[in-house]
Amino acid sequence: MLQLTGQDAAMFQLETAAVKTHFTVVTIYDQSTVKGGKLGFQEILSYFDKVMAGLPIFRRKVCGVPFNLDAPYLVDDPDFHIESHIKHIALPAPKDWRQFCILCAQIQATPIDNSKPMWDMHVIEGLDNCDDLPKGCFAILTRMQHSLADGDTVRGLLAALHQPAGVSYEPPANYEAQPEPSLLTMSRRAMVNNFKQGWKTEASFLRKVPMLGKSLGKLAVNRIESLFEDAEIDEQVAVPKTLFNGPMEYRRVFQARAFDLDAIKGMRVLAENSTVNDVVLTLVGGALRRYLESQNAPPSDHLFAMCPVNMREDKFSNSSSFGNNISLMRACMFTEESDPAVRMKLVAEETRESKKIQRANSTKEMLAISENIPNVLVAAGARALLPFALSKFESRPIANAVVSNVPGPQQPLYFLGAEMLIFTGVGPLVPGMGLLVASTSYNGRLTIGVSACPSWVSDPQQLAQCLQESFDELCAASLARRQQATTGRAKAKS
Repeated sequence: MLQLTGQDAAMFQLETAAVKTHFTVVTIYDQSTVKGGKLGFQEILSYFDKVMAGLPIFRRKVCGVPFNLDAPYLVDDPDFHIESHIKHIALPAPKDWRQFCILCAQIQATPIDNSKPMWDMHVIEGLDNCDDLPKGCFAILTRMQHSLADGDTVRGLLAALHQPAGVSYEPPANYEAQPEPSLLTMSRRAMVNNFKQGWKTEASFLRKVPMLGKSLGKLAVNRIESLFEDAEIDEQVAVPKTLFNGPMEYRRVFQARAFDLDAIKGMRVLAENSTVNDVVLTLVGGALRRYLESQNAPPSDHLFAMCPVNMREDKFSNSSSFGNNISLMRACMFTEESDPAVRMKLVAEETRESKKIQRANSTKEMLAISENIPNVLVAAGARALLPFALSKFESRPIANAVVSNVPGPQQPLYFLGAEMLIFTGVGPLVPGMGLLVASTSYNGRLTIGVSACPSWVSDPQQLAQCLQESFDELCAASLARRQQATTGRAKAKS
């Protein structure tokens, strides 16, 4: 039996009709590399039936504890059938990229059946008229409840489901399902777990009070002022309310653009000690400002991004196959700065300061304490505070967008001989944090996918064009900076 951690259980509790806490991994394949030039659906179904034996998370469903006294468990589903999780559909006419993005958004908007293992797949054939894709490509949309996986976990699952060139698939041993635990067993475990967690929380807190006192006090004051009172927010950290921060609805929109990863890395010349994440934030910030101006709704001030931060010690091992271990970092995107070079320099300085806070011992200790809070209190708190927090976040946003970055493998991967061409995703939306921008890198390309409500982004194609224009602007600025550096070196040598 696997038990959801405090963070995973809280994500599971966040699920509502409008707030869907699942995400969709989008992978697109060229089946011309398959022997015979075509891959059949039954072959795909048989492959997944075998590979799932080595990935128990796909065969387990949520089992709640009586009276919500503890976090839910993941137990083997005795009625698991691969056919109930994988669907086969064709892309409707005109079979172009716009129609594919519409279909992705419609699938993301549909809730996942939480009475079964919380995932499903849609095999979509007929991507015949998509720009930059060979005719006859197919896609696989893999939806998963976020309480099961984060970006690092997704990278591990990609490694498990695909093979590098020249490597053949070796099926795992047959899976032996375990019986579902009794209500008495779960109730007994709940009492023991809550006692242990309460003891650990108290002991850990008492040991760290001298170090945590100032941080916890400041955090508590800020939260009380921003959530429970209508006090004025510091102008230096106020988040402007935009089209992206309106009330959430059921429907979704999605669009994505792919860019050359080497060109993205080359843009780091604009700011010393900058990272690919800094480039993405600068690029996205420029695109969001362009889009709002095109909709006659320019922002009143700089836009802010909320960035998930991987808190695992080994961030690139591909060994994670279950759960979440993330924190959040807020960063200003300095969108009102017209010069892209200056904007990126400011973004890089901002993220460096935020990362120092993330690496501080006080932050890690607060996360450790939160993980040891008795699960019965986590569940009760989530149910009690969720409606209030959502209403507050919609009226007073804490960010204009969530911007995540998932670095993927940089060598070609194959699925039953079909080469994977694109790896991107449709993310869950959170009230008060605006749209979600997911950047993923794979095999020399960086793909930026944007998920939103249609009331926030009424023209997804225009937003994709704004991403392209922001990319072109940064390319021109980085080229000018390199030419300037070359000229300076030539003069110095002379």
